[in-house]
Amino acid sequence: MMIQAKSFFAGMFICFVLFIATATKNLASAPTIVETEIFKINESSSFSEKISDSDENNQKQINCMAENLYFEGRGEPLLGQIAINNVVMNRVNDPSKRFGNTPCEVISQITFNKKKKKVCQFSWKCEGNKKIKNQEKFLALKALSHYTYYGAFEDVTEGSKFYHAIYVNPKWNLQKVTKIGQHIFYREYDKEVKTDERNLKNEKFM
Repeated sequence: MMIQAKSFFAGMFICFVLFIATATKNLASAPTIVETEIFKINESSSFSEKISDSDENNQKQINCMAENLYFEGRGEPLLGQIAINNVVMNRVNDPSKRFGNTPCEVISQITFNKKKKKVCQFSWKCEGNKKIKNQEKFLALKALSHYTYYGAFEDVTEGSKFYHAIYVNPKWNLQKVTKIGQHIFYREYDKEVKTDERNLKNEKFM
């Protein structure tokens, strides 16, 4: 996939990389871009108008995303980290608002299964006593979350609202979209898609 961006957004992307670098004292701890990790910059977003926004609530949401990314994907490739943030924002933008209205609400959402057992939508939230030990990594993930929050990148998950690690098999009735790093991403089926077509799509994915 080739990067298609206007010169302005290309320049903003360079600024993003520089921002990542200056956010860390040790470049080895910062996310790096390799040749196989190429994604599109969102030309249609109002990112340029929001980049200087320092609203306290927005910063709170970005911090929630960075914290979630630290515990969910700090060891993932850059594309995988963007994907995790995409899932959070896709849930925020869900018309039904069943996941929450903000990234913080989405990440902190708790549901209950059939056995009335508490289920955290992001598992680390139920583990307790989680502490950020690598501040340099966290600052880099916060920079990345800042750009994702304001829509600088196109959705690499194609609308996914769910994902899980590759070593588990929850058997969700969802459409598998892609595998990035150590996670598999899913989206809900269109209502008009029949069951046999759903099975065929998942077989092709595997």
